Amino acid sequence: MQKIKDAITPFKKPLIILLIFGVFFIIVKGIIPAVNEKNAAKTPIVKIEAKNDKTYKNGAKITASDFEVKGIHKDGKKTSLRPKDFEVSKTAPAKIGKFTTVTLSLKTDKTISCKVNVKNERKKVETFACGNPKMDSVKAVLYSNGELCFEGKGDIVQYESGSYPWQQYSGDTVIQSVSFGKGVKPESLDYTFANMTNITYVDAIPSSVQSLCGTFIGDTALKETPDVSNCKNLLDMSKTYQESGIEKAVAIPESVRNADSCFENCTEIQIAPDMSKATGLISAKAMFSGCKKIAKLSLAPNVEDIENICRNCINLKEMPEIPETVKNMDSAFYGNTRLKKVTNIPQNVEKASSCFNGCTKLEGMLWIDANPKEYSGFLGDAVTATTLDLQGNSKMLDVLANTAEDNLNITVNGKQPEDITPYSDVVIEEDSDNAE
Repeated sequence: MQKIKDAITPFKKPLIILLIFGVFFIIVKGIIPAVNEKNAAKTPIVKIEAKNDKTYKNGAKITASDFEVKGIHKDGKKTSLRPKDFEVSKTAPAKIGKFTTVTLSLKTDKTISCKVNVKNERKKVETFACGNPKMDSVKAVLYSNGELCFEGKGDIVQYESGSYPWQQYSGDTVIQSVSFGKGVKPESLDYTFANMTNITYVDAIPSSVQSLCGTFIGDTALKETPDVSNCKNLLDMSKTYQESGIEKAVAIPESVRNADSCFENCTEIQIAPDMSKATGLISAKAMFSGCKKIAKLSLAPNVEDIENICRNCINLKEMPEIPETVKNMDSAFYGNTRLKKVTNIPQNVEKASSCFNGCTKLEGMLWIDANPKEYSGFLGDAVTATTLDLQGNSKMLDVLANTAEDNLNITVNGKQPEDITPYSDVVIEEDSDNAE
């Protein structure tokens, strides 16, 4: 034991000094801050501040524990907050851009919050020159996070469907999102991203775009349509989302004139886009044909052609009000086996063949003012167990009722229809009188 004491003796003073410094360090770094935080905590938190120096790869998870958060109290003092004290607005990095903006808010008072831009891992993988008329004026840059970003100034060159260079790309990085730099001003994006089945997000479409024909055909992973609210000159949305995975759609812009097959066979969409302000829309052939989950929709106010618009929409229960401008209703509601509530056929309708063919559950009163020249199968295989009464100013009520071929469930003004079949029997005479 004495030998041990003798061995320690030369180090006695340094050990004491080291011990004193250790105690001082604990007091300065541990006890004093703890006391200060305890005192600060006696006043309420009025603000919070946070930082996060991590970089997030595509697919990584953002958690509350990744942030260093301070609560700023009413007396100006700060306390450290635990992950359980606050919540984060996003748990995954943004699909586009260098940063993800995350809002942190106190669980006890969500009005107290702050925003933090955390870094996305985003390295260049491939570059595709695609400017028009100069190829190098715009480049589509593929980043490591799966973002295809169009950068530069000017228009984008047009290719044939399936021939865009990024559609031909076969590298390891999968294209999952699309964005556009401020200087990129394409006039047309026809078929630009067709059949790119891994795209899940598309940023706002540039305001310069006039045509989106077939742009996202077959994009089965795309669930929401991009923002087109700034596209004041957009004219063509034919086949834009045909056979895609769209579930939710933004409003159709006022300027659009053609939306033929726009959402055709989008089997997951349940709510049709708002078309109340789409005053320029004239043609909507097969716009929602095959959208088996759509239960309700309204039509653009000046639309003229709605042939096949809701063909085989087997969950549509209510027929929309048909605008006075409509001329073609061929097969408009063909095969809608759950359609019950009916509305009107306005006077300008010239074609109505197979309009309600296969609509077995139609009921109530259908108001008809039109004298269509084409009407075969208008009520074919319809109204099998319910009752439907045709009324209105049309001179063809009996003719249209008889397209159901002796169906006793269909009446005209409450009575069985008269046996009048050809269009000429009821219309030609009227036309000749008008001619005189």
